[in-house]
Amino acid sequence: MLVLFLATNPASAAALSWVSPSTGYALVGDTVEVALAFDGLGGTPGNAVSYFNFNIGYDTSAFQFIGGSFGSNGYNPLDLSEATPMEFTSDIVDLGGLINLFALSGNSQGVLDTLQPSDFIGLTLHFIALAVDPAASITLDVTDPAFYVGSSDNYAPLPVSMASPSLNLPVYASAPPPIGVVPEPAMATLLMIGLMGLVRQRRSRRISSFDCMH
Repeated sequence: MLVLFLATNPASAAALSWVSPSTGYALVGDTVEVALAFDGLGGTPGNAVSYFNFNIGYDTSAFQFIGGSFGSNGYNPLDLSEATPMEFTSDIVDLGGLINLFALSGNSQGVLDTLQPSDFIGLTLHFIALAVDPAASITLDVTDPAFYVGSSDNYAPLPVSMASPSLNLPVYASAPPPIGVVPEPAMATLLMIGLMGLVRQRRSRRISSFDCMH
């Protein structure tokens, strides 16, 4: 597991992980939704997320980026209800194979610490699968100097961990067979195998008859 300590901070490390389609793959022409989830937050003052800045790479031969949003299903955990909040600020820029984005909460520390869930979807991205690529992937660049996750304590650095920054999302022309299942041979193949067996059987009989005559 990759652990990134952005600075000395009493807050516990937040775990980042990819959320991918349940199939684990995409078919050419599919609209694909992937998300970044935060886990293990809450319970400590200043341990909520107030800011993040990410670069995310993807294979342009396999995917076309068509948009993104912060949070999921209309709920943004960095833009919570508050009497007099500052404005939530964000941006998503597609540079062709590299998505640069940031999200900056306008909520106060008290609201974030109290109302932000300990586990949530922070970012949702949408792609179209363009072409077959069994090795296609989407990667959060955790080595980027600009990579940053800020806590609710005045945006102080929040330690994060991520087991796998790369999400393997192969693209196929049609659904692959389940793992461990051998595809059944086509009918034409079975007929050909049967005919070859008959031919060999007839040849062996002819040879045996010839040997008996001599």
